[in-house]
Amino acid sequence: MKTVLMIKFRANALAIFFLGEVLACRGIETNQFPSNEVEYSNANPKMIWGEVTNFFRGDRFGGVPLPTALRSAINVKNGVIVLSGDPLKVVNSVELYIENIAGPLYESPTAYVQGVPTFEASPTNVVIACMPPLDERLALTLTDTNGLPVTKTSEGRALNRPSSLKGKTRWSDLPRAGTGRRGMFSIFPRQLFQMAFSDKIGAGVRLSGQELERAWDFDPTRYFEIEKPGLYKLTIVQRINIEDTNSYLKTISLPQLTVNVRVE
Repeated sequence: MKTVLMIKFRANALAIFFLGEVLACRGIETNQFPSNEVEYSNANPKMIWGEVTNFFRGDRFGGVPLPTALRSAINVKNGVIVLSGDPLKVVNSVELYIENIAGPLYESPTAYVQGVPTFEASPTNVVIACMPPLDERLALTLTDTNGLPVTKTSEGRALNRPSSLKGKTRWSDLPRAGTGRRGMFSIFPRQLFQMAFSDKIGAGVRLSGQELERAWDFDPTRYFEIEKPGLYKLTIVQRINIEDTNSYLKTISLPQLTVNVRVE
């Protein structure tokens, strides 16, 4: 089922965004649009946050370059990824997110349209981005209890490729949202967006149940040859493409996330 979210821009234009499992990125509404920092933090107790990256991006609505602040997050029970069994499997779901923290928090709904709440938001606080190909989107490192790097699988070795963006790539040069790996998505202020791990993900793309599970849940065993029990340390860097101040797209690497991995 899709979630319909209405955002009323201050210019009185009404935008409707469909957030669901078939989009290039799907939203999670754990924060329920809180009106203050305390409520927001309490609504997301299981998140491990990366540091904030600050940069300027282009203003698609015209005007001066916009300051932008994004950070990565990982959601896992008790803050530890647990692998168990033979073969090893992830015990609890592990999910990666990106959050836009530059804009103000949403307050109470300003109106309801057929029962759907609308919220006032400046369009300059909404970050429009697109997902690079999967092999350019993630950089992963896993070290064992001795601090030594763990050997990567073929999928792991395929990651962390250099950006394939051309020097003067604009939004209009990209395939439409829905073609999969370069589908565009919007990051609203103070809302988490779950990142996919499949180039098939895109608006209008239907995946099987097994494909959906692989697309949305992060599994370290896909990327590393983990053989011995112990406590490991996983470092994750996420990348997205955003319009630069010169109107061309640029690749942004978010500050790394670090999470413990316990192998039983």
